[in-house]
Amino acid sequence: MLDLAKIWNSVIGSRKDSAPLCDIPKTAFLHIPKTAGTTVHHILLNCFPGGRIFTNAERGNNQKVDPSTFDFISGHFNYSYLIERGLTGHRIVTIFRDPVGRALSHFYFLKQDRLLDLVEREDEAYDQSELELAREVLAKARENDLADFIRKEPFLANITLGDYQTRLMGAPDKLSPLDSSHLDLALKHLRNCFFVGLTERMNESVALLCQRMGWPLILPQGSLNSNKENKGKRQQPPELLQALKDLNRMDQVLYEEAQKLFEESLKNPVAEKFPIPDAANFTLEQSILGEGWQIRDKENGEWICWSGPESKSWLELSTTLQSSAQMIIGLFMVIHPEIFERLKLSINGVDLPHTILRDGEKLRLKVAIPGKMMREANGRLRLGIDTGVTHCPADLFSGSPDRRKLGLAITGIRLKKSYFF
Repeated sequence: MLDLAKIWNSVIGSRKDSAPLCDIPKTAFLHIPKTAGTTVHHILLNCFPGGRIFTNAERGNNQKVDPSTFDFISGHFNYSYLIERGLTGHRIVTIFRDPVGRALSHFYFLKQDRLLDLVEREDEAYDQSELELAREVLAKARENDLADFIRKEPFLANITLGDYQTRLMGAPDKLSPLDSSHLDLALKHLRNCFFVGLTERMNESVALLCQRMGWPLILPQGSLNSNKENKGKRQQPPELLQALKDLNRMDQVLYEEAQKLFEESLKNPVAEKFPIPDAANFTLEQSILGEGWQIRDKENGEWICWSGPESKSWLELSTTLQSSAQMIIGLFMVIHPEIFERLKLSINGVDLPHTILRDGEKLRLKVAIPGKMMREANGRLRLGIDTGVTHCPADLFSGSPDRRKLGLAITGIRLKKSYFF
């Protein structure tokens, strides 16, 4: 059985030898559709400061924005976008998938009813030609089975199911005809990436990504954008699978190179530097280096973050204190009052009692940390939060469309020296 912690710890080493603080490294996520990229994107979004993130960079009016001013950018853009915007010096992260598996997933994803409504609601995110093409692709995918889509709509099949990974990595746009020069360029760009993961080895990929970035090990929370309804339709006849292989001959070469790069990273791990937020004055606008958190929100100008979907979450922070301390955790809301009865807090794996403080309408949690524990922490504190249960707002509040499973939302953390024990 794969020991993910061993992958990470083999490079990061002990807490005492952790990397020194540094500036936030500028990073770009080239998100190839249907490679489980949404799962990775969820992790990436929280690991960078909230006000320094630029998503859907390739869409509509976003193309007028200068992406170089942000610490993290992402989108379904071509590698050429990074070249044109002068971003090739960023840490470029991407995830690759077996080409046939990616094509199958993409086709059945296009057949979902919700996509047409989504495109219409986001029509401002596309120019008119993109919008018309998106409508045509969705309509034809819904009208045809896979075999008929490939046979009757060769152009649409090529731009959605054929050599898509090569197209994003080596072509100037998503509609250009491909030739061997595009594959050569895609291979070159792939080798220039800071990190290349594999969908089929997602847990290993995330562990390696965290190790490379200098983060604590943050495991994925499962696929966040999977097409569960159509998994039973993926058993295709051999002749149809061969047709998909024929459409993805260049992608197969590119995927094999991605596999080689991945194996090289496993054999020769390298740890980069990344600043760990200070517990003395932590806000949710800063990097959220932890597991078991939803993507942060902004409420009335204040950054907050909900725990979930599981009841257990944790957050990694740094500290220079070597004496007994008090940690104060600001609360925005709990999803249900029963959480106060079930709530457990821990520091570096040790359960500690907590006190609920009220300041007007605001609630805070206070944890006293013994001096011995602070001295043994070697500059790192891992706050563990166990709410015991999570709930969907849609199940609790009439009219709420929110189907996330939530526990509590925090607004920030303060750590200060204690003089009382």
